[in-house]
Amino acid sequence: MGGPYSLPRGATGLTATSSEHDLSAARARAAAFYARHSAQSGPGLRAVLQLDPAATLIAYGRGAQAEALLSLDIGWQRVVDAHFRHRPPRPAELEEAIAAVEDALAAARPAPPAGLVPVSGDAALRAIALAAGRSSSAEGPLARDDVEQVFQRLVGVAHGRPAAREGIPEDAAFAASLTLLRELMHHLDFPSVVIAR
Repeated sequence: MGGPYSLPRGATGLTATSSEHDLSAARARAAAFYARHSAQSGPGLRAVLQLDPAATLIAYGRGAQAEALLSLDIGWQRVVDAHFRHRPPRPAELEEAIAAVEDALAAARPAPPAGLVPVSGDAALRAIALAAGRSSSAEGPLARDDVEQVFQRLVGVAHGRPAAREGIPEDAAFAASLTLLRELMHHLDFPSVVIAR
């Protein structure tokens, strides 16, 4: 049931049963994205966010290389496989996914400083921005309130409203990525995330 903003299975090269080698590759991609974007930004604390199928990564620091990497053992495909038994997910399935993300965040170390505004090049975030009403490029800041509004539309779909009327894709990858992003932004106090290439 992929919509126009569907994420291809394994979009970043990982599978839900990724090995340590796959996670190392994901960490290397996050570090490389950080290095590329730190060269484009001014002084101060910066961060990048990467939503992979099996893990969620946040690299942050002040220099050209990330000083810390938070790797959560939960990614969008793991959320789909463990919690979304229906398409679209039902309200109870969304609650299960939220609890799983909260559990992963509670165990997360090192916790990034509050107020970070991470940069991300993920197709999933671009799809969320498009659902929030952004232009086709979907680049630039995406505020926590915009993410929350899209999530509330997903909740409406979970309660039976047509996804097409809510303007969101019906696919599980979108729902899982949106749930992950929402919880990250709330619990890690990200006021926004910047979508870049």
